Amino acid sequence: MAVLHFSSTEELARQLSPSRWSKRMSAYEVVQCHLTNTKAATEVARKLTKCTTDIQYCNSGATIDIYYPSNTKEADYSDCPVLMFIYGGYWHLLSKDNGGVMAIPFTQAGVILVVVSHTPCIIGKATMSQIVDECRSACCFVRNKFPSNRLFLSGHSSGSHLAFCVMCTNWDGCKMNNPNIAGLIFYSGYFDLEVFQKHEENTTVGITDQEARAFTPKYNTQAVSTPKDCSCLFYYAEYDPDEFKRQGKEWMKALTDCGIKCKYEVLPELDHFDIIENLQFVDNKLNMEVLHFIKDGNNGYY
Repeated sequence: MAVLHFSSTEELARQLSPSRWSKRMSAYEVVQCHLTNTKAATEVARKLTKCTTDIQYCNSGATIDIYYPSNTKEADYSDCPVLMFIYGGYWHLLSKDNGGVMAIPFTQAGVILVVVSHTPCIIGKATMSQIVDECRSACCFVRNKFPSNRLFLSGHSSGSHLAFCVMCTNWDGCKMNNPNIAGLIFYSGYFDLEVFQKHEENTTVGITDQEARAFTPKYNTQAVSTPKDCSCLFYYAEYDPDEFKRQGKEWMKALTDCGIKCKYEVLPELDHFDIIENLQFVDNKLNMEVLHFIKDGNNGYY
């Protein structure tokens, strides 16, 4: 039975299951390895960097962790770019305990890293609308804390989707100040909620038809609220699902049509999981590219 643009429900499940695409190990093993590696890297980062954890940013109790450059005096923090990161896990499977992977390389380079947590999107616990509002609140909280810093937003997998939602916020309508994001980095981004509604995982997440339309890029291009000089980087792994890459290209084209500069790149020999896990290494090429993008203010990047 065909489902949307897929030949069958089985193909839909395969396209929305990144673990099935890894060449390194089985689907179960690659997920378990990812959980172990990202948690371990985050624990090391918390020990080796100047880190303040569990800062509550909204009434739901959701929190952020902030990692500060160890070679920068507190008086000079206002000169540091700030990178916010939203973890993946289909909106409910991970936490910020898995999100500090890149803290050591980025803080060593003089970047303040903010890892954003949100309430797990589980039926009966939180809706998609609620966690989108949490991420918006997190951006405003961080902007208020760092009023003059250049602010960048990033996410992995479903975290990229939440970053998109922040990018398309009507700040006047939700009575928040526009945080003026300078650039976005999407790692292996997933964006289309209408497709996800057909996936069995939605019996847990519970995305409604109204939410699917409100928070899917193809319906919200006109709502992009970032400055026109904002730029976006889309990075995918060679062994990411084709559907993820298709969605990234679709969203990138929509942004390009709006006059926003974008770059799209598929990184060889990586999968959906080690594209993030490898960010813990100081000499990682992707880190170097993103740091160049952040610290050079997008000038001459394209």
